[in-house]
Amino acid sequence: MTRRMRLPAPLRRFVEDGSGVISVEAVLVVPFMIWAIFGVFTIADGFRTMHANVNASYALADALSRMTDPVDAEDVAGLNRLHRILTRASEGTSLRVSVVRQDADRQTPTLVDSLAAGNREPLTSAELQTLLDEIPPMGVGETLILLEAWSRFQPLTSYMLEPMEFRSFVVTRPRFAPQLVLETG
Repeated sequence: MTRRMRLPAPLRRFVEDGSGVISVEAVLVVPFMIWAIFGVFTIADGFRTMHANVNASYALADALSRMTDPVDAEDVAGLNRLHRILTRASEGTSLRVSVVRQDADRQTPTLVDSLAAGNREPLTSAELQTLLDEIPPMGVGETLILLEAWSRFQPLTSYMLEPMEFRSFVVTRPRFAPQLVLETG
């Protein structure tokens, strides 16, 4: 037979009283809910930034593929400003436009020319070798336009994501001319 211990009346009323339980639960749960909402918003904003960078890159690559006049450094700087507007980037953006050609006597594409804007340098032949996996197979004598665009992402809060830079890489063929001409001099 078990014996129950009888609590004094004030202590028994305190143990049996259910008032204030919701307040205690709210104090425990609300901070987690706020943290989760900010986290979801931060991640969604990161995906929005990445998606905007990709969309703007495709739009700029399409515009470049239709160019019949030579493109100079000022044009690329203007495209970079347009990229910043299209992505609604609060941080700086960078852009690099390169033209590669597949020659009959070479196994891999060769760099024809490159221009850059923002905090990037023009593409070099050595850097082109690291991008070969991203370039589709080319026919002999074919030229391609490579557009690389970078957009910085600064999250609202730093507890979920660190600041990062999104890069998009678009490869397109010239449409109305045999090759996009870049004036680097």
